[in-house]
Amino acid sequence: MPKVKFGLQNFTGRGKDYRIKVITGVRIINKHGYPVETHTVRTADGYILDMFRIPSSPNCKEDGFKPSVLLQHGLISLADSFLMMGPRNGLPFMLADRCYDVWLSNSRGVRYSQRHIRLKASQDAFWRFSWHEMGMEDLPAMIDYILSTTSEEALHFVCHSQGCTTLLVLLSMKPEYNRMIKTANMMAPAAFMKHARNKLLNMFGNIIMSMKDSSFLVP
Repeated sequence: MPKVKFGLQNFTGRGKDYRIKVITGVRIINKHGYPVETHTVRTADGYILDMFRIPSSPNCKEDGFKPSVLLQHGLISLADSFLMMGPRNGLPFMLADRCYDVWLSNSRGVRYSQRHIRLKASQDAFWRFSWHEMGMEDLPAMIDYILSTTSEEALHFVCHSQGCTTLLVLLSMKPEYNRMIKTANMMAPAAFMKHARNKLLNMFGNIIMSMKDSSFLVP
């Protein structure tokens, strides 16, 4: 069986020991000298999600209040996607340097959020969700948690692709959350697919729309 120790995973085969570094969002943030916290949130339908927080920066010289900003990743992605470019070009680091309290989401199904109070990730029932549940369940849980932790009334929201879709779901289906969003900064928002030109994307879109059961597996 593989052994994990200090971020290294050992594999033995043909008498050789192969070591693979396990790269995580927390390790990336720590590597660049920024403080990091992991916060666990439970959704109303039982999913357990991990969020990463960069509460300050060695380059922020201001004391006192730091406005909160939540970064929501896109499809087949996770918080790490915002961190991979490092402090010079990575948005979380740049925001922390400008004295924001940075939170990074990990929606249900990604490797940091594959837990449930009743279901196991090995069960099909665990994966019966789409961006609708991410908007209706994940985002409210994370936003409520952040505002409760920071005692703020609203936060800034930055999203990419499907992350913008989930925000639009939330703000349209639960309009009371509009007052909790100071600014919504959408990068490549996926809202309407009618004018998409990618043939492969359209093919999968038609398949999904034709399914009687609207839920589908998310990697």
